[in-house]
Amino acid sequence: MNRTADKKVVFFTVLIDLIGFGLIIPILGPTGAVFWPEHPGTAMALLMGSYSLMQMLFAPFWGRLSDRRGRRPIILLSLAGSTLSYLLLTISTSFSLLLFSRVLAGICGGNITAAQAYIADVTPEKDRAAGMGLIGMAFGLGFALGPVLGALSSGAWESARPEDYAHVGPGILGTVICGLNLLAAYFRLPESLPREKLGRMQTRRFASLSEMLDIWRHPAIGPLILLFFVITFAFAMMESVFSIFAQQVMGQSNTGIYKLMIFIGLVIAFVGGYVVRKAVKFIPEQIWMIVGSAVLCLGLAILPTCAHPGWIYLPLAVLSVGHGIASPCLMSLISRCAGDHEQGNVLGTSQSGSALARLLGPILGGGIFYDYFGPNWPFWIAAFIMGCATIGAVFIRWRLIRHGFGVPKIQPDLENV
Repeated sequence: MNRTADKKVVFFTVLIDLIGFGLIIPILGPTGAVFWPEHPGTAMALLMGSYSLMQMLFAPFWGRLSDRRGRRPIILLSLAGSTLSYLLLTISTSFSLLLFSRVLAGICGGNITAAQAYIADVTPEKDRAAGMGLIGMAFGLGFALGPVLGALSSGAWESARPEDYAHVGPGILGTVICGLNLLAAYFRLPESLPREKLGRMQTRRFASLSEMLDIWRHPAIGPLILLFFVITFAFAMMESVFSIFAQQVMGQSNTGIYKLMIFIGLVIAFVGGYVVRKAVKFIPEQIWMIVGSAVLCLGLAILPTCAHPGWIYLPLAVLSVGHGIASPCLMSLISRCAGDHEQGNVLGTSQSGSALARLLGPILGGGIFYDYFGPNWPFWIAAFIMGCATIGAVFIRWRLIRHGFGVPKIQPDLENV
């Protein structure tokens, strides 16, 4: 079996899905205001938050199911659901249908969890960080390309249709790319789990609260998931207010903002997909998670101090490098500490925490920006959080060393429930 070709298919599966997600970001606010003009703020909050909330609830489900049934069927099922969600977005004529399309997209957002587990299946432990770097690279490119394509497709449609139909262009484009992604995965993506391992996990499809808490209490995995949550939370705080900060404080135009977002995404993609793969050959992931956390903290701290719009690229490069280093290294460590039959379960729990961070981060960031301290403080508070996380990362490394790095692993539960 050609593992390199398999990884490429997984990479493009995640990339296209993240591009599809980014497509609709520029139009959720305006479209929500059109369909629910009485409460535009509430409409946007529901449309943005429903996706992350559903992903938080269902990521462990898809991860556990992929341990039982295999990665391929979960990836195909989630891609089919995502395609349907974008089709519903395209034909939406009411806020309720629009909201349902976002809920369905969040429920079916299990392909990232299954893709991470797929990478873990086909990558030796010593190369796990490089494998997870492919996911980081896909995240960066999706972050860069998705919103831009969404804005362009929305603008093209608005030139021929009334404003009420601004969501149709991104919806059509999302349907097409997710549909093509589904076809490519169906014909090109083999199963990564050996036949003898399929069906060995006989636990419930939905994890009980006690079972999820067992993962969080694990002496190695729990702290790693918590650190991943904090990094995602801090980055989401920055991301949620960055566009309005760049516009109001730095005087950036819409075109300038999109250029900055492309820059962030490309840096994350390059660091996650290339730099990390080379760097972990010389220095282990435990060190790089500390370095990445510290660099992200520095970038967040200096971003509001840019006195000239041209200087903003420096802090954006710094924080993008930090995120690009820390995220794949943490995913690699989490995967390596999990048992062979619990990859989907553990990575699904991690993605659930990440989805919760993406839900809470914008709430805190927006509240600080608009209602409390002012435009600089979301970045400074996020930097303070990351400073605490960096100190925590040092203690996590000590704990990993004390437990022999990955020992004890989570063991498969082979009993019927």
